[in-house]
Amino acid sequence: MPTPRAQSARTAAVQPSLIRALHDRRRPGSLNLGLGQPSLPVPDPIIDEGLRRLRAGSMGYTANAGLPELRELIAAHHALPGRSGADSAIVTCGAQEAICALFAGLLDPGDEIIVPDPGFPSYEAVARLLGARPVRVARDAADGFRLDAEAVAAAITPRTRAVVVNSPANPTGMVDEEAQLRRLAALAEERDLDIVSDEIYADLHYRPGRVPSAARHTDRAYLVSGLSKNCAMTGFRLGYVIGPPQRMTGVLRAHHMAATCAPVLSQHMAQFVFENPRWLTAQLPIYVERRERALAALRQHVAAPVLEPDGAFYIFADLSAHSDDSLQFALDLLEKTDVITAPGRAFGEAARGWLRLTFADEPAVFAEAAARIGAYLREGR
Repeated sequence: MPTPRAQSARTAAVQPSLIRALHDRRRPGSLNLGLGQPSLPVPDPIIDEGLRRLRAGSMGYTANAGLPELRELIAAHHALPGRSGADSAIVTCGAQEAICALFAGLLDPGDEIIVPDPGFPSYEAVARLLGARPVRVARDAADGFRLDAEAVAAAITPRTRAVVVNSPANPTGMVDEEAQLRRLAALAEERDLDIVSDEIYADLHYRPGRVPSAARHTDRAYLVSGLSKNCAMTGFRLGYVIGPPQRMTGVLRAHHMAATCAPVLSQHMAQFVFENPRWLTAQLPIYVERRERALAALRQHVAAPVLEPDGAFYIFADLSAHSDDSLQFALDLLEKTDVITAPGRAFGEAARGWLRLTFADEPAVFAEAAARIGAYLREGR
Protein backbone atom coordinates (compact mmCIF):
# COMPACT_ATOMS: atom_id res chain seq x y z
CA MET A 1 0.00 0.00 0.00
CA PRO A 2 1.22 3.55 -0.69
CA THR A 3 2.38 5.55 2.30
CA PRO A 4 -0.26 8.13 3.33
CA ARG A 5 0.78 11.71 2.76
CA ALA A 6 1.75 13.24 6.10
CA GLN A 7 0.63 16.77 5.28
CA SER A 8 -0.18 19.12 2.44
CA ALA A 9 2.59 20.92 0.60
CA ARG A 10 1.27 24.26 1.89
CA THR A 11 1.45 23.29 5.54
CA ALA A 12 4.87 21.72 4.97
CA ALA A 13 6.07 25.10 3.68
CA VAL A 14 5.17 26.79 6.97
CA GLN A 15 8.10 26.68 9.39
CA PRO A 16 7.51 26.23 13.13
CA SER A 17 7.81 29.44 15.14
CA LEU A 18 11.29 29.95 16.57
CA ILE A 19 9.67 31.90 19.40
CA ARG A 20 7.71 28.81 20.42
CA ALA A 21 10.72 26.57 19.82
CA LEU A 22 12.62 28.47 22.52
CA HIS A 23 9.59 28.60 24.80
CA ASP A 24 9.06 24.83 24.52
CA ARG A 25 12.58 24.25 25.89
CA ARG A 26 11.77 26.07 29.11
CA ARG A 27 12.49 24.49 32.47
CA PRO A 28 10.55 25.01 35.72
CA GLY A 29 12.87 27.81 36.84
CA SER A 30 13.30 29.54 33.48
CA LEU A 31 12.89 33.32 33.29
CA ASN A 32 10.72 34.01 30.26
CA LEU A 33 11.47 37.13 28.22
CA GLY A 34 10.32 35.34 25.08
CA LEU A 35 6.54 35.34 24.79
CA GLY A 36 4.37 38.42 24.27
CA GLN A 37 2.07 37.39 27.10
CA PRO A 38 0.93 39.99 29.68
CA SER A 39 1.37 38.91 33.29
CA LEU A 40 -1.36 41.31 34.42
CA PRO A 41 -4.84 40.00 35.24
CA VAL A 42 -7.90 41.00 33.27
CA PRO A 43 -9.32 44.06 35.11
CA ASP A 44 -11.97 43.06 37.64
CA PRO A 45 -14.85 45.08 36.11
CA ILE A 46 -14.39 43.25 32.80
CA ILE A 47 -14.42 39.89 34.60
CA ASP A 48 -17.48 40.94 36.62
CA GLU A 49 -19.32 41.80 33.41
CA GLY A 50 -18.40 38.41 31.98
CA LEU A 51 -19.76 36.63 35.05
CA ARG A 52 -22.96 38.68 34.91
CA ARG A 53 -23.47 37.82 31.26
CA LEU A 54 -22.64 34.16 31.86
CA ARG A 55 -25.31 33.89 34.53
CA ALA A 56 -27.86 35.95 32.60
CA GLY A 57 -28.59 33.72 29.65
CA SER A 58 -27.62 31.83 26.56
CA MET A 59 -24.05 31.59 25.34
CA GLY A 60 -25.08 30.37 21.89
CA TYR A 61 -23.85 31.42 18.47
CA THR A 62 -23.91 35.04 17.38
CA ALA A 63 -24.01 36.30 13.83
CA ASN A 64 -20.88 35.20 12.00
CA ALA A 65 -19.53 38.75 11.98
CA GLY A 66 -20.23 39.17 15.69
CA LEU A 67 -22.75 41.01 17.84
CA PRO A 68 -24.03 44.01 15.84
CA GLU A 69 -23.85 46.28 18.87
CA LEU A 70 -20.21 45.32 19.49
CA ARG A 71 -19.28 45.83 15.84
CA GLU A 72 -20.92 49.27 15.93
CA LEU A 73 -18.91 50.20 19.02
CA ILE A 74 -15.61 48.97 17.55
CA ALA A 75 -16.10 50.83 14.28
CA ALA A 76 -17.19 54.01 16.07
CA HIS A 77 -14.20 53.84 18.41
CA HIS A 78 -11.72 53.81 15.53
CA ALA A 79 -13.81 56.18 13.38
CA LEU A 80 -11.99 55.45 10.14
CA PRO A 81 -13.24 57.43 7.14
CA GLY A 82 -15.82 55.34 5.27
CA ARG A 83 -15.53 52.50 7.81
CA SER A 84 -17.45 53.70 10.85
CA GLY A 85 -20.55 51.44 10.95
CA ALA A 86 -21.22 47.89 12.11
CA ASP A 87 -20.93 46.60 8.54
CA SER A 88 -17.27 47.71 8.55
CA ALA A 89 -16.23 45.38 11.40
CA ILE A 90 -15.89 41.63 11.82
CA VAL A 91 -15.19 40.18 15.26
CA THR A 92 -12.72 37.28 15.21
CA CYS A 93 -11.04 34.73 17.46
CA GLY A 94 -8.15 36.99 18.33
CA ALA A 95 -6.08 39.22 16.04
CA GLN A 96 -4.32 36.11 14.73
CA GLU A 97 -7.54 34.79 13.21
CA ALA A 98 -8.30 38.29 11.93
CA ILE A 99 -5.02 38.16 9.99
CA CYS A 100 -5.85 34.69 8.63
CA ALA A 101 -9.37 35.67 7.54
CA LEU A 102 -8.22 38.97 6.06
CA PHE A 103 -5.39 37.39 4.07
CA ALA A 104 -7.79 34.69 2.85
CA GLY A 105 -10.20 37.40 1.73
CA LEU A 106 -7.48 39.34 -0.12
CA LEU A 107 -5.00 36.83 -1.54
CA ASP A 108 -5.13 34.24 -4.30
CA PRO A 109 -2.42 31.66 -4.99
CA GLY A 110 0.46 33.37 -6.75
CA ASP A 111 -0.32 36.83 -5.36
CA GLU A 112 2.45 38.70 -3.56
CA ILE A 113 2.14 40.46 -0.22
CA ILE A 114 4.87 42.75 1.12
CA VAL A 115 5.78 42.10 4.77
CA PRO A 116 8.19 43.94 7.07
CA ASP A 117 11.60 42.46 7.91
CA PRO A 118 11.89 42.19 10.85
CA GLY A 119 8.21 41.49 11.41
CA PHE A 120 5.71 39.24 13.14
CA PRO A 121 6.32 35.78 11.61
CA SER A 122 2.64 34.93 11.12
CA TYR A 123 2.34 37.35 8.20
CA GLU A 124 4.71 35.28 6.13
CA ALA A 125 3.41 31.93 7.37
CA VAL A 126 -0.26 32.68 6.67
CA ALA A 127 0.56 33.98 3.19
CA ARG A 128 2.43 30.77 2.38
CA LEU A 129 -0.41 28.68 3.78
CA LEU A 130 -2.73 30.37 1.28
CA GLY A 131 -0.39 29.76 -1.64
CA ALA A 132 0.62 33.43 -1.86
CA ARG A 133 4.21 34.71 -1.87
CA PRO A 134 5.40 36.90 0.99
CA VAL A 135 7.99 39.47 -0.10
CA ARG A 136 10.22 40.73 2.70
CA VAL A 137 11.29 44.37 2.65
CA ALA A 138 14.23 44.88 4.97
CA ARG A 139 14.08 47.81 7.35
CA ASP A 140 17.11 49.79 8.42
CA ALA A 141 18.41 49.31 11.96
CA ALA A 142 19.86 52.83 11.87
CA ASP A 143 16.29 54.16 11.59
CA GLY A 144 14.94 51.90 14.32
CA PHE A 145 13.59 49.43 11.73
CA ARG A 146 10.80 51.91 10.88
CA LEU A 147 8.82 51.95 7.65
CA ASP A 148 10.50 53.32 4.52
CA ALA A 149 7.71 53.77 1.97
CA GLU A 150 10.19 54.13 -0.91
CA ALA A 151 11.71 50.74 -0.10
CA VAL A 152 8.20 49.29 -0.25
CA ALA A 153 7.59 51.01 -3.58
CA ALA A 154 10.74 49.43 -5.00
CA ALA A 155 9.46 45.95 -4.09
CA ILE A 156 6.08 46.26 -5.85
CA THR A 157 5.54 44.04 -8.89
CA PRO A 158 2.48 43.34 -11.06
CA ARG A 159 1.65 40.48 -8.66
CA THR A 160 1.68 42.62 -5.51
CA ARG A 161 -1.74 42.61 -3.85
CA ALA A 162 -1.17 44.10 -0.39
CA VAL A 163 1.34 45.58 2.06
CA VAL A 164 1.50 44.83 5.79
CA VAL A 165 2.43 47.43 8.39
CA ASN A 166 2.56 46.84 12.13
CA SER A 167 2.92 49.87 14.39
CA PRO A 168 3.79 49.82 17.25
CA ALA A 169 5.83 46.94 15.90
CA ASN A 170 6.53 43.44 17.03
CA PRO A 171 9.44 42.77 17.56
CA THR A 172 10.96 46.27 17.74
CA GLY A 173 8.41 48.27 19.72
CA MET A 174 8.91 51.18 17.32
CA VAL A 175 6.19 53.39 15.81
CA ASP A 176 6.22 54.29 12.12
CA GLU A 177 6.37 57.97 11.23
CA GLU A 178 3.22 59.77 10.04
CA ALA A 179 4.89 61.04 6.86
CA GLN A 180 5.90 57.52 5.81
CA LEU A 181 2.42 56.15 6.49
CA ARG A 182 0.90 58.96 4.42
CA ARG A 183 3.25 58.09 1.57
CA LEU A 184 2.34 54.41 1.87
CA ALA A 185 -1.38 55.31 1.76
CA ALA A 186 -0.82 57.35 -1.40
CA LEU A 187 1.19 54.49 -2.87
CA ALA A 188 -1.67 52.06 -2.21
CA GLU A 189 -4.06 54.26 -4.13
CA GLU A 190 -1.61 54.92 -6.95
CA ARG A 191 -0.77 51.23 -7.42
CA ASP A 192 -4.17 49.68 -6.60
CA LEU A 193 -2.97 47.92 -3.45
CA ASP A 194 -4.46 47.16 -0.07
CA ILE A 195 -2.83 47.89 3.28
CA VAL A 196 -3.10 45.58 6.28
CA SER A 197 -2.48 47.78 9.33
CA ASP A 198 -1.87 45.60 12.39
CA GLU A 199 -2.48 47.89 15.38
CA ILE A 200 -2.76 45.32 18.17
CA TYR A 201 -0.33 47.36 20.35
CA ALA A 202 -1.73 50.84 19.59
CA ASP A 203 -3.11 51.33 23.12
CA LEU A 204 0.32 50.58 24.62
CA HIS A 205 2.01 53.72 23.30
CA TYR A 206 4.61 55.81 25.11
CA ARG A 207 4.75 58.93 22.94
CA PRO A 208 2.38 61.90 23.35
CA GLY A 209 -0.74 61.75 21.18
CA ARG A 210 -2.27 58.88 19.30
CA VAL A 211 -0.37 56.37 17.20
CA PRO A 212 -0.12 57.36 13.51
CA SER A 213 -2.12 54.99 11.31
CA ALA A 214 -2.14 54.35 7.58
CA ALA A 215 -5.81 53.42 7.93
CA ARG A 216 -6.70 57.06 8.60
CA HIS A 217 -5.19 58.15 5.29
CA THR A 218 -6.85 55.79 2.81
CA ASP A 219 -9.91 53.58 2.58
CA ARG A 220 -7.66 50.96 0.94
CA ALA A 221 -6.50 50.01 4.47
CA TYR A 222 -7.83 47.31 6.78
CA LEU A 223 -7.18 47.70 10.51
CA VAL A 224 -6.53 44.61 12.66
CA SER A 225 -6.58 44.72 16.47
CA GLY A 226 -7.96 43.02 19.57
CA LEU A 227 -8.01 42.94 23.36
CA SER A 228 -5.21 40.46 24.08
CA LYS A 229 -2.49 42.97 24.86
CA ASN A 230 -4.25 46.13 26.12
CA CYS A 231 -6.71 44.28 28.40
CA ALA A 232 -4.60 41.14 29.05
CA MET A 233 -7.38 39.05 27.48
CA THR A 234 -5.09 36.68 25.56
CA GLY A 235 -7.05 33.53 26.39
CA PHE A 236 -10.42 35.07 25.57
CA ARG A 237 -9.52 35.20 21.86
CA LEU A 238 -11.17 38.46 20.93
CA GLY A 239 -9.92 40.31 17.86
CA TYR A 240 -11.40 42.20 14.95
CA VAL A 241 -10.80 43.59 11.50
CA ILE A 242 -12.22 46.86 10.16
CA GLY A 243 -12.43 47.51 6.44
CA PRO A 244 -14.51 48.97 3.61
CA PRO A 245 -18.03 47.50 4.01
CA GLN A 246 -18.35 46.67 0.31
CA ARG A 247 -15.10 44.65 0.42
CA MET A 248 -15.60 42.61 3.59
CA THR A 249 -17.49 39.69 2.02
CA GLY A 250 -14.44 37.51 1.42
CA VAL A 251 -13.08 38.19 4.90
CA LEU A 252 -16.41 37.22 6.45
CA ARG A 253 -16.64 34.01 4.44
CA ALA A 254 -13.14 32.97 5.49
CA HIS A 255 -13.90 33.78 9.15
CA HIS A 256 -17.22 31.90 8.95
CA MET A 257 -15.56 28.76 7.61
CA ALA A 258 -12.71 28.88 10.14
CA ALA A 259 -14.56 29.79 13.32
CA THR A 260 -18.32 30.35 12.77
CA CYS A 261 -18.16 33.23 15.26
CA ALA A 262 -15.98 34.55 18.07
CA PRO A 263 -16.76 33.28 21.61
CA VAL A 264 -19.96 34.99 22.69
CA LEU A 265 -18.81 35.50 26.30
CA SER A 266 -15.70 37.26 25.03
CA GLN A 267 -17.86 39.41 22.75
CA HIS A 268 -20.02 40.52 25.68
CA MET A 269 -16.92 41.39 27.69
CA ALA A 270 -15.55 43.33 24.72
CA GLN A 271 -18.85 45.20 24.45
CA PHE A 272 -18.39 46.33 28.05
CA VAL A 273 -14.83 47.48 27.25
CA PHE A 274 -15.88 49.55 24.23
CA GLU A 275 -18.83 51.02 26.15
CA ASN A 276 -16.25 52.06 28.77
CA PRO A 277 -13.15 52.69 26.62
CA ARG A 278 -11.01 53.84 29.52
CA TRP A 279 -10.28 50.13 30.01
CA LEU A 280 -8.40 50.07 26.70
CA THR A 281 -5.60 52.10 28.28
CA ALA A 282 -6.13 51.36 31.97
CA GLN A 283 -2.99 49.19 32.17
CA LEU A 284 -0.78 51.59 30.20
CA PRO A 285 0.73 53.28 33.32
CA ILE A 286 1.95 49.86 34.51
CA TYR A 287 3.73 49.27 31.21
CA VAL A 288 5.23 52.77 31.31
CA GLU A 289 6.86 51.86 34.63
CA ARG A 290 7.91 48.40 33.41
CA ARG A 291 9.50 49.93 30.32
CA GLU A 292 11.57 52.36 32.37
CA ARG A 293 12.68 49.68 34.82
CA ALA A 294 13.54 47.27 32.02
CA LEU A 295 15.65 49.87 30.21
CA ALA A 296 17.39 50.73 33.48
CA ALA A 297 18.18 47.05 34.11
CA LEU A 298 19.69 46.70 30.65
CA ARG A 299 21.78 49.86 31.07
CA GLN A 300 23.09 48.47 34.36
CA HIS A 301 23.86 44.94 33.29
CA VAL A 302 24.05 44.55 29.49
CA ALA A 303 26.61 46.45 27.43
CA ALA A 304 24.75 46.28 24.14
CA PRO A 305 22.81 48.78 22.03
CA VAL A 306 19.02 48.62 22.42
CA LEU A 307 16.04 50.32 20.83
CA GLU A 308 14.02 52.28 23.36
CA PRO A 309 10.47 51.28 22.37
CA ASP A 310 7.79 53.76 21.37
CA GLY A 311 5.09 51.20 22.19
CA ALA A 312 4.24 47.53 22.83
CA PHE A 313 6.20 45.68 25.55
CA TYR A 314 9.36 44.65 23.75
CA ILE A 315 12.96 45.87 23.78
CA PHE A 316 15.05 44.93 20.76
CA ALA A 317 18.71 44.42 21.68
CA ASP A 318 21.63 44.32 19.26
CA LEU A 319 23.85 41.39 20.25
CA SER A 320 25.61 41.19 16.89
CA ALA A 321 28.94 42.05 18.55
CA HIS A 322 28.65 38.71 20.33
CA SER A 323 27.04 36.55 17.63
CA ASP A 324 25.66 36.87 14.11
CA ASP A 325 23.32 33.92 14.73
CA SER A 326 20.66 35.03 17.19
CA LEU A 327 19.01 31.60 17.26
CA GLN A 328 22.16 29.83 18.42
CA PHE A 329 22.87 32.68 20.82
CA ALA A 330 19.38 32.39 22.32
CA LEU A 331 19.73 28.61 22.64
CA ASP A 332 23.08 28.99 24.38
CA LEU A 333 21.66 31.70 26.63
CA LEU A 334 18.80 29.44 27.67
CA GLU A 335 21.13 26.52 28.32
CA LYS A 336 23.67 28.50 30.34
CA THR A 337 21.51 31.08 32.14
CA ASP A 338 17.95 29.70 32.02
CA VAL A 339 16.69 32.90 30.35
CA ILE A 340 14.28 32.57 27.41
CA THR A 341 14.49 35.22 24.70
CA ALA A 342 13.15 35.54 21.14
CA PRO A 343 15.89 35.43 18.48
CA GLY A 344 15.89 38.10 15.80
CA ARG A 345 15.97 35.34 13.17
CA ALA A 346 12.38 34.51 14.16
CA PHE A 347 11.33 37.83 12.59
CA GLY A 348 13.37 37.83 9.37
CA GLU A 349 16.90 38.27 8.08
CA ALA A 350 17.39 41.98 8.77
CA ALA A 351 17.86 41.39 12.50
CA ARG A 352 19.86 38.15 12.64
CA GLY A 353 22.07 39.49 15.42
CA TRP A 354 19.27 40.90 17.58
CA LEU A 355 17.19 39.54 20.46
CA ARG A 356 13.65 40.52 21.45
CA LEU A 357 13.23 40.90 25.21
CA THR A 358 9.71 41.12 26.62
CA PHE A 359 8.97 43.28 29.65
CA ALA A 360 5.35 42.14 29.96
CA ASP A 361 6.21 40.24 33.15
CA GLU A 362 7.02 41.59 36.61
CA PRO A 363 9.99 44.02 36.70
CA ALA A 364 11.87 41.75 39.12
CA VAL A 365 11.82 38.96 36.54
CA PHE A 366 13.27 41.23 33.85
CA ALA A 367 15.92 42.62 36.21
CA GLU A 368 17.13 39.16 37.19
CA ALA A 369 17.15 38.03 33.57
CA ALA A 370 19.15 41.12 32.54
CA ALA A 371 21.69 40.41 35.30
CA ARG A 372 22.11 36.83 34.05
CA ILE A 373 22.50 37.95 30.44
CA GLY A 374 25.08 40.56 31.45
CA ALA A 375 27.08 38.05 33.47
CA TYR A 376 26.99 35.63 30.54
CA LEU A 377 28.36 38.26 28.17
CA ARG A 378 31.07 39.41 30.57
CA GLU A 379 32.28 35.90 31.26
CA GLY A 380 32.88 35.35 27.55
CA ARG A 381 30.06 32.84 27.09
